[in-house]
Amino acid sequence: MIRGGTIKLPFTFAAGKAGSAALAAIKEREAILGSYCGSCNVVLVPARSFCPHCNEEELEPRDVGPKGTLQYWTEVPGRGIFGYIALEGADSGFVHHLLASPAGLACGAQVIAAFGPVASDPAKTELKGFELVGSSS
Repeated sequence: MIRGGTIKLPFTFAAGKAGSAALAAIKEREAILGSYCGSCNVVLVPARSFCPHCNEEELEPRDVGPKGTLQYWTEVPGRGIFGYIALEGADSGFVHHLLASPAGLACGAQVIAAFGPVASDPAKTELKGFELVGSSS
């Protein structure tokens, strides 16, 4: 027999050491943190606890961005516009909101991180998204 219904599974997500450091970099310095793997000589973003290429666990934190290049983007009805951004200083991409209208977007466009206060707690800072270089929200 199959019954319809909803199961609630409350949980708390732990960001881990690398994720916590990346969130602190946004909050405290308005910076985006990546992880450098000396074995592969690559900088991964967002920050990670191990290299997905070689499984190295000794990664060095590195600031990346705040500028980058829009590789591609999509519009999700009711959710906004999202882009895959190659941040300066990183060898992997980063997906985030784009704070621009679709008419102004093009692959290869230069973007910059936009930081601002968290709506529910203005004392905290968050990465709001990415704007086209030369524009302001």
